[in-house]
Amino acid sequence: MTILAETADSKAPPGTVRTLGPLEDATEKAVSGTTRSAGAQVTLYVNDIPVVTTHSHGAGKTGGRFYLRCHELADYLGDGDRISLRDAAGSCLVIGKDATTHVVSNGRASQVEALKARLAQGDVFSKFGRLSRGWTPERKQAVRRLFEAVADELKRGFDYDLMPAYGNLLGAVREGDFIVHDAGMFDTMYLSRHAEPAPVVEEAFRIVTHLAAAGFAVKGAKSCTVYITSPADRSVALDFSWAWFDPEGNFDISVGSRFRKSRDREGYDRFATAFLGDWPVRIPGNAEEILFQLYGENWRIPDQGLRTGERLTRSERYLLSEAQLARIVELKQQSRRRA
Repeated sequence: MTILAETADSKAPPGTVRTLGPLEDATEKAVSGTTRSAGAQVTLYVNDIPVVTTHSHGAGKTGGRFYLRCHELADYLGDGDRISLRDAAGSCLVIGKDATTHVVSNGRASQVEALKARLAQGDVFSKFGRLSRGWTPERKQAVRRLFEAVADELKRGFDYDLMPAYGNLLGAVREGDFIVHDAGMFDTMYLSRHAEPAPVVEEAFRIVTHLAAAGFAVKGAKSCTVYITSPADRSVALDFSWAWFDPEGNFDISVGSRFRKSRDREGYDRFATAFLGDWPVRIPGNAEEILFQLYGENWRIPDQGLRTGERLTRSERYLLSEAQLARIVELKQQSRRRA
């Protein structure tokens, strides 16, 4: 790519672009830079079309920095396409020394009209950088039906409440809706009444086999989560995980956490109601404390690039065994045969 030298405004720019990441170099993961004010909105445009939006971090070692993951955007770019990054007021961030626009020169024909069509039908760049099907009204209704059906079965069979987790808990608390760029499976959890690893894991395995016997389909599994869908509609799936308070009183979830663990069991049980659009969902009473545990001090700021500064860590003793996973794979194969 080459830079078109359009000089930035004489006033101080709203921020700077450190790298165009995968749009220049396929080995890079993210477009990144800094903004003049923490928590500022940044949108990447191609040919004046808004493509993907994030916000800079507000605190910590990444305060003021922003990250955008959109590596599949490179597949649509061709000679002459113009890339800019702008704040909420439409002012351009500086790219390089003093440019406000990056012009593509890669020897390929532009596919931006195809990109525009996909964006118009509701596709989004996910937190993994892929152009994926977004939360259209139809997908929202489908996942609500699946969630409520699984929740009913879990309550009937085990007297547990199914709740949103991870990105969907974050959406319910922070935005009151689905997070635009978190458009994959719907994250869920239930809280086990057990504390020791063995009974927590054995119970999780029994619940999964119970759901399969009740007619739900197993789409896949890892040691930390199982993907549940419906044979009648495989367009959506639940990322089904289990949570617990360990013998020392620390809260954790099977997929893992990153920061200081909640110890507020009484707060968890003071259930509250939040909304995903017009869908009321039950959440833990200490949801904000759990969100800090999962995402850190910047959890209130929308971050499409999902840079928390820490990796997920898991409590290995609370994960499914190889034998249990092998049995779940059998359930997956049975689901496929029924389908």
